[in-house]
Order: sequence, then C-alpha cells, then structure tokens
Amino acid sequence: MDGSYSVIADVLNKFHTSSDAIQALWLIAMAVTVLGIASLVTQVLREALRSRRPAEQRRAFEGELLYGLYRDPQGQVLLYRHGERDGVSLSELPLPDKVH
Repeated sequence: MDGSYSVIADVLNKFHTSSDAIQALWLIAMAVTVLGIASLVTQVLREALRSRRPAEQRRAFEGELLYGLYRDPQGQVLLYRHGERDGVSLSELPLPDKVH
C-alpha cells in the first residue's frame, strides 16, 4: 500500500470530474455554509459584547410599558395605559391625518 494517498486530492479530483451542475451546487453549498458560519460567529460576538456592557447601560431600555395599542378579539383597537386596557377606541383618539 502506497502512503502517498491524499483525501483532499481525491475530493478535488472527484469535484473536477463531476458535471457542471453538480460543481455549481457544491460551490453554492460551500458559499452558504461559509456565510452561515460567519453569521453565527457575529451573533455570538454581538451577544458577548452586549453582556459586557455596564449594568446601567443595559437597564436604560428596561422598564414597563406605559402606552400602547391593543387589539381585542373583536378587532377593536384599544389604548393600553399604565397596565390597564382603557375603553377608548382608536377612532376616539385625536390622531393626525398623516403619521410620519
């Protein structure tokens, strides 16, 4: 048995001798794999950096919802204020004609 066998050379030879459609699929699959791994790495790094921020900065966006809109099961849009659903419908609120 000859000790000069190379797995990488064998894979490249099989890739080179395969049809053009199979070569294109392999190239697309490799590009998608590399992009997916890069995306995962950036998400992990982003979360790691976010968790290293001082506690004061992390709490800057934490709190309670003061105002919001709520759609009930009947489809009516209600105002959510200070933890309570108000009976004020959206049509009764003074809203501008155009929202930017």
